[in-house]
Amino acid sequence: MYIDFHTHQSPELAGTWTRFHDFHSLKLIDEIYLSRGLHPWGLSLEHEKNEVAFEELLIAFKTHSFMAVGETGFDRYFRKDLSLESQEEIFYWHYDLAVTLKLPMILHIVHAHDYFLKVLKKIGTPKTSLVIHDFRSSRTDLQKYLKYPIFFSFGKSLLGSTSKTPELLQLIPDDRFFLETDGELGLGIDQVYKKASLIKELEIEELEKKLEKNFISLFPNYNFSK
Repeated sequence: MYIDFHTHQSPELAGTWTRFHDFHSLKLIDEIYLSRGLHPWGLSLEHEKNEVAFEELLIAFKTHSFMAVGETGFDRYFRKDLSLESQEEIFYWHYDLAVTLKLPMILHIVHAHDYFLKVLKKIGTPKTSLVIHDFRSSRTDLQKYLKYPIFFSFGKSLLGSTSKTPELLQLIPDDRFFLETDGELGLGIDQVYKKASLIKELEIEELEKKLEKNFISLFPNYNFSK
């Protein structure tokens, strides 16, 4: 079974799904509305509007069953208009919610890994697991991240001919990563698995088992047999 850890099947930008594919029977066998959060791209420059949006998010978590908080995070590239300090405040809203509900967080970090690593220093050891989706950074940043309970999810960037992301996946322990399409049109999760199996020098079947185990590690209450 292939796990597409992070897709956008919802019409809402802030809603993400995990999808499960059985390529032996060529069927999509399950999908889960995984998480909800205030994505950096959707944040307002007006603080009050973000407060209202987060209050609505809190109501959603009271009335629906989500498996994670996010995605939320830091974006220095697409949100040059919104200070990282403002994004940090909103990150803490999500972090406190995740800790209270004992749920992992899904993070969007773009051109801001240096800033987020400083945030992690302030926090110390996070009180919940974190997943940085579509991870793209440097070896130096990765070594710093590996000190924390963080998972990394990889997708399209693994397939780029000039991408350095495959080198990062090689360095990440087998129990700390996921694979995703991020809803990229024309990208199948089978393509990502095939590339990752080459990078990690694992047979596809072995890779499937490892990622199922990682998923259960992150979401211990999920039942694959249902």
